[in-house]
This record gives sequence, C-alpha cells and structure tokens, in this order.
Amino acid sequence: MSREERAAARTAIDVSEEQVMMATLLKDELLQLSLRTPLVVLVDDAQAIDGESLALFASMGEAVRGHSILMILSMQTGQTAQSLEAQAKLEVSAKHCKLTPLSEQHLSELVAGMFGGVQNSQHLAAWLHGQT
Repeated sequence: MSREERAAARTAIDVSEEQVMMATLLKDELLQLSLRTPLVVLVDDAQAIDGESLALFASMGEAVRGHSILMILSMQTGQTAQSLEAQAKLEVSAKHCKLTPLSEQHLSELVAGMFGGVQNSQHLAAWLHGQT
C-alpha cells in the first residue's frame, strides 16, 4: 500500500471514528435533555437519511426506554434505507402502524387549522386530497 493509500485509509477511519463520537455525544445529550423535559423526535422519510444517522436512531431504541423521549420515524413501504442493518434493527424494535390517507373532510380541517380561513384553503385541501 502506498503512502497516499495509507493516508486515505487513515482519513476514512478518522471520519468514521468522528461520526461515531458525534453520534454518541448526540445520543447522550438527548438522553440528558429528556431528564429535564419530554422530547419528541420526528423523522419523515427515514429511508432517505444517511446510514450513520439511521444507525443513531436504531441505537437509541433501547436507550430511550425509561426516558421521556418519543421517537417517530416514518418510512415508505417498500423503500430500502441506506443502512440495511439499521433498518432491520428498527423494524425489529419499533412499534409499527400503517397510516391511511386522511378523508377530504379531515384534510379540510387540517388545512383550516394550519392556515385559518384564508382564501382558497378549500381548493388547497381538495388538491392535497387528490395527491394522496
């Protein structure tokens, strides 16, 4: 192995070690913060995040027990995450619920709650309903 190849390999190891250290620090900080106040962590389309971040969430599954942390991760059915190992760990440890689309009435109520009585909110709700 050439000097350049060894340097590149070492740099990759340094980056990996730094990512592990940052993930551990973030997990510890979240656990400490949850001792002072309840936390909610929401991640939409978790299959699209990087493997290291998904591994962090997967590793937190056991750690959050006994802490005031609610973690909600959504993944699209049939999609594969960047880290198959982390995805498998999440699938085993997580509680699963299948979401169904909102009715047109419920979507209208959601839009009205978010935007109030602004003009065309019913048109927006109808369009959104058509997209689901």
